[in-house]
Amino acid sequence: MNMRIDKQAKILQAAETVFENQGFSNANMNLIADKAGVSKGTVYFYFDSKENLYMAVAFKALTVLNDKIYQAVHEHRDSSGRASVLAILKTYLEFSEEHRFYTEAMLDYMSLVRSTNQGKDLEKTSKAMRDSLYFRKLHDIHNVPVTLVVEEINRGRKDGSILNETKPEMLYLTAWAITIGYIKIVSTSFPHRDTILKVNIDEWKHYILDNLNTILLRKQ
Repeated sequence: MNMRIDKQAKILQAAETVFENQGFSNANMNLIADKAGVSKGTVYFYFDSKENLYMAVAFKALTVLNDKIYQAVHEHRDSSGRASVLAILKTYLEFSEEHRFYTEAMLDYMSLVRSTNQGKDLEKTSKAMRDSLYFRKLHDIHNVPVTLVVEEINRGRKDGSILNETKPEMLYLTAWAITIGYIKIVSTSFPHRDTILKVNIDEWKHYILDNLNTILLRKQ
């Protein structure tokens, strides 16, 4: 059983490398099999399509991110709700820097969800994607970040650390929009620590968090 798990993990790791270097469209199961040191048939045994394998990578990415967010919430359980919200956002920003490809895979999944009416109209996508086990598994956990942020915003209102009375989901979307912009620009700046406008990424990250803190403290 352990050998099976190890082989599956090896294939998944190889897929990450191939997808990152070649892009989804140019990647194929032969390249992934060669990178993993197994036969193409073995790859198909564990992952029945390229789409399912890409969704498996995205699922792993979101699982890693969710674990980090849960940890941030746990570490700030005795702090204010506002401190916890900012810790979650800081976690996401740092995750996007450390795991650029994981972030790209998650954004690809989210684009797919939007294009299929939140996964309710899968006829708009391929049969392989409709049959993908990992697409379904992603759908089951993709709202974890927003759920945790909304919970911590509500906790912050109760403890008095968040004064902004805007709908929590709207506050989340505002933070998310800023985060997406950060992710997109940071990805084009890699491996440098300055953006295309020569703004230091670390300084910009702190500026973003300071502004989000100000938004949370703003009375309506």
